[in-house]
Amino acid sequence: MDRAEGTKGGVIILVRNDIQAVEFTKDTNGNAEINGIRIGLKNRELLVYNFYCPANKQLSLDAIDIPDAICLILGDFNSHSQSCGYDEMDHRDEEVENWQIDQFFSY
Repeated sequence: MDRAEGTKGGVIILVRNDIQAVEFTKDTNGNAEINGIRIGLKNRELLVYNFYCPANKQLSLDAIDIPDAICLILGDFNSHSQSCGYDEMDHRDEEVENWQIDQFFSY
């Protein structure tokens, strides 16, 4: 996804030519950059999100829709977590971890 403003950065997902994929983007009102692809499998769908959020912008995690599909979320959340080797958690990591719990562990 090319940025509308600026000359650096952006997010990309590369897909082999022989794989049918549909690209989509999510609007975050100028905060995070989120693009994704949908790949049809035999009986299900694979959904891949690529996420980038600069440290000075809102995370906008609520823009990520997680339907009943196989879902992979990749990216740079600009958060510090002890589980990733940092000495301390920051406020962004708390937001990311709470979002993960809400999305994936709320049965």
